[in-house]
Amino acid sequence: MNPVPDNRCTLTYRDGRRCRMLTSGEHPALCLYHHRRASSKEGKVPLAASVLAAPGALDTRRAVRRSLKHVVRDVATGRLAPEDARVLAELGRLLLVYTRRTRKPAPARRRKAA
Repeated sequence: MNPVPDNRCTLTYRDGRRCRMLTSGEHPALCLYHHRRASSKEGKVPLAASVLAAPGALDTRRAVRRSLKHVVRDVATGRLAPEDARVLAELGRLLLVYTRRTRKPAPARRRKAA
């Protein structure tokens, strides 16, 4: 008896179970869901590297706001998962709270001679 060709997704979960979905036309061994999930994770590592690459990238409030703007853009384009964006937004909020404002100090006033 010839075995039936197994065209199920080859992803195995942590508990040893195997995905029951059929393989997609986009990938020979993974279903469409796991293929898209795996391919979306590939582009996420450079995101953090791009934010932290510049020296002093998160030292000022302006730099933190700029980084948060990039987080919003990356969520909108699909490069960053909304769950990850929530964590980054909360970290950005904390950085904004605890980072000193970068304004120039007001000039010292001179006392008038009496």
